[in-house]
Amino acid sequence: MPGEPHSSRLQQLYWTAKQTLRRGIQPSPAGVHKLKQALAAIPLEELGLKEDDLEQAPRGLQSWFQKQKARNPHVTYLHIHEDADFSLGIFCIPAKASLPLHDHPGMTVLSRVLYGDMHVRGLDWVKHQPAAVAADELAEVALDTNLSSGSAPAALFPTDGGNIHQLTAITPCAVLDLLAPPYNPSGGRDCTYYAESPAAAGKVALRVVERPADFVCKSARYQGLQIDQHR
Repeated sequence: MPGEPHSSRLQQLYWTAKQTLRRGIQPSPAGVHKLKQALAAIPLEELGLKEDDLEQAPRGLQSWFQKQKARNPHVTYLHIHEDADFSLGIFCIPAKASLPLHDHPGMTVLSRVLYGDMHVRGLDWVKHQPAAVAADELAEVALDTNLSSGSAPAALFPTDGGNIHQLTAITPCAVLDLLAPPYNPSGGRDCTYYAESPAAAGKVALRVVERPADFVCKSARYQGLQIDQHR
């Protein structure tokens, strides 16, 4: 349980998440604060990452960034854990590559930049759409900033905080993501991609698009500590 003397920081995050997150229910502000603290406390070594790796690439993937010098570099996902309440994993993103504009329907997402620098642009649906505009078409900018390994973990929620967002790596970077609840296409929580265009009064119009053909996300083996679900 949390606070055990020999419990890893990753294990403590797991127990904090199990105590804080209940499927389909948005965590309280106090719960979000505890999760942010737990995310921030995990050392890179527990996640199988080392700061002195080539271009700070994950251990065992030193050649990975070298291969990303191709025309269409791909994103790599390291899966750590998933259950009905939340999922946890790491996105490794080469410089100038992006996770395109996408949403997290009904989900709370907490993210921590583990290394590198990235730009985040987040949008939320306008709550009161003009009558002449189709429902769920207009959005407004909720977040437009750079984050780095020194930044505090960020959070977005089902209807605010930048639920529809795009991540662009300024340098090679990695992001630890906690999604609650996780994606579940059969349960109505599929990932939708969007394209945006300017609209009146500083808003943007969004339209649903197919997953961009140049966005490639491949899985690699997670090499960090494992989570014990039965402690």
